[in-house]
Amino acid sequence: MSLVAGPFLAPPLKRSDKVELKSPFRNFIYSTYGQDADNFNQAIGDMQNARDLCCSGNMDKHESSIDSLTRYYDQLVAIEAKLPIGEGQIPLKFTWYDCMVKKEGFFSSSSRKAALNSGAYERLCVLFNVATMNSIVASVQNLETDVGLKLACKSFPLAAALFQHLRDQVFAQLTNVPTPDLSGDTAIALSALMIAQGQECFFHKAAGSMKSAVVSKVAAQTADYYGEAMRALDNSTVRAQWDKTWLPIVSGKQSYFLGMADYYDSLAQKEAKKFGEQISRLRHAAHMLSQAARQGESLVNVRVALDRVNRDLAQAQKENDMIYNAIIPEYGAMPALGRVAVAKIPPMPTHPIAGEAFRDAFEALVPLEVHQASSAFEAKRQAHVQQLCVRAREATQAMNSELAGMNLPAALEDTTGTEVPPSVMEKSQGIQTAGGWQPLQEKMENLPESLQRNLEIVHEMSRVLDEEEQEDDRLRTRFTSKWNRTESKKLTENFRKEISKYNTFLTSAQSADAQVRSKFEAHLAAMQILCSSPEDLQAQLPNGGPSAQSGSESVLQLQNMMARWTQLRADREKLEAEIEQTTYDIKARFLSALVSDGAVNEEAMSPQILEELFGTKQAQIEGSLQEQEQLLFQIKAANEQFVREKSFSSAATEREEMLKRLAAAYDVFTELNANLTEGTKFYGDLTTLLLQLQQKVNDLIFARNTEKEDALKDLQASIAGSENAPAPAQPLYQQSAAPARPPPPTGAAAAAHRPAPTPPTAAPATQAAAPTVSSAFPKPAPRQRQDAPAATATAPPAGSAPPPATAPAYGAQYGAPPPQQAPGYAPPSYGGYPSYPAPGAYYPPPGAPYGAAPPQYGGYAGQAPPPAQPGYPPQAGYPQQAGYPPQQGYAGQPPSNPSYPGYPPR
Repeated sequence: MSLVAGPFLAPPLKRSDKVELKSPFRNFIYSTYGQDADNFNQAIGDMQNARDLCCSGNMDKHESSIDSLTRYYDQLVAIEAKLPIGEGQIPLKFTWYDCMVKKEGFFSSSSRKAALNSGAYERLCVLFNVATMNSIVASVQNLETDVGLKLACKSFPLAAALFQHLRDQVFAQLTNVPTPDLSGDTAIALSALMIAQGQECFFHKAAGSMKSAVVSKVAAQTADYYGEAMRALDNSTVRAQWDKTWLPIVSGKQSYFLGMADYYDSLAQKEAKKFGEQISRLRHAAHMLSQAARQGESLVNVRVALDRVNRDLAQAQKENDMIYNAIIPEYGAMPALGRVAVAKIPPMPTHPIAGEAFRDAFEALVPLEVHQASSAFEAKRQAHVQQLCVRAREATQAMNSELAGMNLPAALEDTTGTEVPPSVMEKSQGIQTAGGWQPLQEKMENLPESLQRNLEIVHEMSRVLDEEEQEDDRLRTRFTSKWNRTESKKLTENFRKEISKYNTFLTSAQSADAQVRSKFEAHLAAMQILCSSPEDLQAQLPNGGPSAQSGSESVLQLQNMMARWTQLRADREKLEAEIEQTTYDIKARFLSALVSDGAVNEEAMSPQILEELFGTKQAQIEGSLQEQEQLLFQIKAANEQFVREKSFSSAATEREEMLKRLAAAYDVFTELNANLTEGTKFYGDLTTLLLQLQQKVNDLIFARNTEKEDALKDLQASIAGSENAPAPAQPLYQQSAAPARPPPPTGAAAAAHRPAPTPPTAAPATQAAAPTVSSAFPKPAPRQRQDAPAATATAPPAGSAPPPATAPAYGAQYGAPPPQQAPGYAPPSYGGYPSYPAPGAYYPPPGAPYGAAPPQYGGYAGQAPPPAQPGYPPQAGYPQQAGYPPQQGYAGQPPSNPSYPGYPPR
């Protein structure tokens, strides 16, 4: 028989708005990694296509859709450490809709979707779709085939594991729940539902191949799983999300599988020849299946199973009555059914979920933590190299200055006093080979322009950050707590630190440039002499006597020492070059540390690596400096002896001073040439770094502006959809309406103001004019009811009560009591307003009996006038309405509203 109880349930896919990845990714790769972004166009395009497919909310119900979603999720996890998406990183805002909401109300957009600048939000939403697609694919499988049954048994538990992992990760990675479908209670309910449906698939598998006792236990566990799912789905926090068919189906399936558990256990009891227990199980199975039919609301198919159970029950009862006569125990007295949980939530798959089929499109990029650690190490390496080289160069310059002050080695070479010493000629050729002093001046003139360019970039970054912060503060002040996005001051803190650091660099560079210019101007004249031809150089040197005596002991000692210095300087320059050219692939070492330790401790690793790289060379530098100190001491001692042996004259002194100036100019030229080359490179590298930082700042400003516009739209929608505040209470003086009618006078006061009736002796043809006490409001004569029968002068019927002294109210019958008023209302006056006195003379209509005044001028005989209503102020009357003529009464009729004592006349 068919055991499919009803449809499997699966939530719909989440959908997302389209997001353009190319520009943000390219900008970040260039500004952060300093690499050519064109090399990653293919990778970015593949990822864009994957997102467009996986986030549309409309995918085929096939395993290929699971593979597409899984690969995109794995790619998101892979770039998490390389291309971080978030505030201050890659400015991408992802908008995802609540998959449980089918219709969008006028003001419901903010509650059914959420937009966050967060890569974690994107990953969680895609993971939700991975779990959902597993459940969708499993729900459409044909359980009659082995392939479909196997896939369903695999996919439902995997979906349960993914939903359970989603529940744990939402609060760990996000500060709040963006939409209700990502809440923890929703994930718990869906996970419980998936594992119940997975157990149901195993029940179908067991029903065709296992013993009845085992199948009964599997069915009982399936019912328990559906019971847990029912409790989770019926939670008040999530109940409104589900389709209206979900709860009846789950509740019906719970009862259905309880019935199936009893049915299969009845088969086991029959095999054990326990016919009484068999009948008890079948009775309860029939009861539970009938209950499943009621609970499932025709959505749970129990007809086939119920018919089978009823047939087996009838057959078992017949056989028991005729053959076995076994005692049928009460169902509650029987042992509880056993349980076997075949479907279990598997552990969350490790990254990548797709396994070996996944390939990282951004494999060429290292994790950002490794890149940052590598950048920090590279900065330390360069600083260490510069420290060693600067120390060596400063020592060389100090030695050259000492030698120039002693006019060495030119004094040893100037044996004639008229020719240019070889060392001076060598310096002259060196300057001219380097291009002379003009290129030096050009480099120096270009420095202010480079400095100004960098300053403009720094100031522009500061300006846009200040403007954005001011705008954010203005909106925060305006909307107060409703403006709940991250403060600009906190978000831009790192950028401002970087800008401050670069400002410090530029200030120091500006001071160094001034020193370079000062040295250049001080030695420019001597540089120009060195740039002359040999003949001009010799002509510009003053002639003097020989400063050195060939073959003297002091000269030989100094020449030997100068040769040692030349060799020492050459070795030092070679060592400096080796230090500058020392490189190391630090990324591989940091990657290894990241894999093994889960983090890169750059602060602890860098000193150790620097010691490995430069420890030996640093010791060589220190040895060279010590040797220089010893050599300089020896040179000074030998030079003192040499100076004592020299002959002095004014011409010789002037020549010696010129040679000293030329030697100093050459040393300054060499120093400035190196400084200006380094300064030009510094400004160029700094411009590149500043442009990268400016790109990050611009991306942040663009993202903040987009976020601001979206936030303003949401605020506008929320304000437009919110209820207005209740109107303030109206003041009492504005609440007074028209004054109420004053209570009628009673007793003697009424009699005093009511004129005595004077019946006429004959009916006059015409009536005289009534006295005009208050002619503004005349009282018209009463009219007869149109629907009342014409009154006659006949006597009342025999046996009826005598007629009253006054005529009854219109429409009333003689002898009938006045109509009863509803409880809570004052008794009515059927004779009109008693405050109006009856006219002095009354003439009934033709055919009517003569009697007292009409009933509207009084009540029934003996009826007391209605009491005055408490709480109403005295009424002064109604004024004459403009545009209407005063109404005239009948002739001889008194005024309709006389003045009463205590009331002003109207």
